[in-house]
Amino acid sequence: MLSSANLNTYFWGEAVLCATNISNRTPTCYNSTYAAHLWYGRVSNYWKFKAFGCDAYLLTPKVKHTNKMSRLSRKLTFVGYN
Repeated sequence: MLSSANLNTYFWGEAVLCATNISNRTPTCYNSTYAAHLWYGRVSNYWKFKAFGCDAYLLTPKVKHTNKMSRLSRKLTFVGYN
């Protein structure tokens, strides 16, 4: 995950957490249910999954917009789920 995202080894902990999060939300061959469904009692949405290391944009609050031409968001890198 780190090499495909061109990220430093500093982010290996976030990569492990992201992989574990995805693993808990996908069905296994052992049974048709998955861990998150058993823990939380609801179905996960697969459309919420994002690629590790992809571009992410942080929206700037409207109170910090000084004028019409100010930036609305900041470009960041996605490193995991919270």
